[in-house]
Amino acid sequence: LKRGITFVKHKKIYGLPDVFIEPNICIFADGDYWHAHPDAKIPENGIRFGNKLLTPDQIREKDGVVTEKLISLGYVVFRFWEHDIKKDVGQCINKVIPVDK
Repeated sequence: LKRGITFVKHKKIYGLPDVFIEPNICIFADGDYWHAHPDAKIPENGIRFGNKLLTPDQIREKDGVVTEKLISLGYVVFRFWEHDIKKDVGQCINKVIPVDK
């Protein structure tokens, strides 16, 4: 799946994207548990992040705020669920960097 694309992991910009491709592509690999996928088995009282306890709705809202802020700053944002990456990483990559036809 090498496409000759240079990227940086955990670029120090708002939201700390997992992968950043110059000039403006932010990619997040959202863990099913940690980002509260609807099918994930999350404790009823939420997930602890340091000394904060966040409900699934709060986690998804936080991710939405990050996405909206990055878009408002001119970034293109892709979010992929962990299970989708494991199932077919190539399909995820093709959404970011389409294969030449």
